Amino acid sequence: MKLGFRTPSISKKIAAKTSVKRMVRNTTRVKAPKGMGIITDPKKAVSNKIYNKTTKGTGCLVSILILLVSFISILIACSNENLSSKDENLPQYKILFQVKLMSGSGKYGEILIQSYSKETPKEERENTLRKIIKKEGFVSAALYSTEDAYKANSSESFSKANPNALKNGYLGQITEKGEFIE
Repeated sequence: MKLGFRTPSISKKIAAKTSVKRMVRNTTRVKAPKGMGIITDPKKAVSNKIYNKTTKGTGCLVSILILLVSFISILIACSNENLSSKDENLPQYKILFQVKLMSGSGKYGEILIQSYSKETPKEERENTLRKIIKKEGFVSAALYSTEDAYKANSSESFSKANPNALKNGYLGQITEKGEFIE
């Protein structure tokens, strides 16, 4: 008796689904109800029961593979959640927003670096933002030190409720032309 996984055979599967014997049984309704094989052919029923208990079909492998792929994709998504900076001595940053530009020239991103502030030298902010733009494949990007500054820049109602958020948390932007603007 076989143990383990069944060897898949497409030709056997097609032959079983299109057999004349099966078609005659199904059209004439001579087929016994499910689970009654022990009455119609006891030897075959016992043999099939043992075979089905000691082996696994390839459907099991497919479901395991699907679970594995989905788990890996979740891990990749979590790692790309963009609290990143492992290379080029970049501080930890988070991409708050990104969009493809209508001009077709690339992507625009809005980036949060909580360890930076207005006191961080302009050159350091500019160089860091340029490295992030290069790493992430952006054409232009804005840099913030707080999420409130990003919200204030994105929402007029939030900006009115928190008038100093944008002023205190906006650190600069690199335009499509490559200019750094504070």
